[in-house]
Amino acid sequence: MGSLLNYIIRRVLFAIPVFLAVSIITFLVTNAAGDPVQIVRLGIRNLNPAQLKAIEDYFHVHEPLYTRYFLWLSDLIRGNLGQSLYSGSVAGKVVPWIGSTLELQIPALLLALAIGIPIGIYSAKRQYSKSDIAVTTTAIFGISMPT
Repeated sequence: MGSLLNYIIRRVLFAIPVFLAVSIITFLVTNAAGDPVQIVRLGIRNLNPAQLKAIEDYFHVHEPLYTRYFLWLSDLIRGNLGQSLYSGSVAGKVVPWIGSTLELQIPALLLALAIGIPIGIYSAKRQYSKSDIAVTTTAIFGISMPT
């Protein structure tokens, strides 16, 4: 039992730097497009200085990059996905589609489990046989394919 607990603790501790790395990369990629104020300005030509200031304050454009990252991360943890540059709340765009997403994902997950677990057991019982090699090769190709 102790080794299982140690394994779980190691996996959780490993997940923390992975989460941080993925969040930093995501933040940098989403900010690579440039200054959000300039992007908004391209879509709306006649913004007055007060509107520009409000946009700058909202996107924290005068803050250092690391400060903007921590503000973004704290919003993300609280469930605030932010505002689209063009059409309002991102969460407002995502939430209506959760039902459709689950409608597709749950049957796909159940099907994958119903097929994958028996094939995995079959392959494990016949380790290094031709059928095991065929199953392993097929699984590697399946994982490697883009979705």
